[in-house]
Amino acid sequence: MELAEKQLSTELFAFYGSLISKKQQNDLQALLVDDLGVSEIAENEGISRQAVSDRIRHALDSLNEFESKLHLRENYLERRKIEDQLEIKFDRKLLHKLIDLEEK
Repeated sequence: MELAEKQLSTELFAFYGSLISKKQQNDLQALLVDDLGVSEIAENEGISRQAVSDRIRHALDSLNEFESKLHLRENYLERRKIEDQLEIKFDRKLLHKLIDLEEK
């Protein structure tokens, strides 16, 4: 998993992790947070690498689908961008844009 892909997956896991199964949560926690490899996860759980890979793939697919429908990460990043701009220079238009995003 490339660094950018891992970063995205970690962010999606933070937003939507509670919506996937406990086993998927544990696998993603081990992979993304604890930085274990698929082989290590499989060994720890006493299952095949293929089973772990399948669960991780399905979990990541679910997280991406949640984001495509709910846009929580996208909206969060947009709000942060506007907040950063407001810190540099106050702008009423940006403030109203931020308020509109909060109302979504």
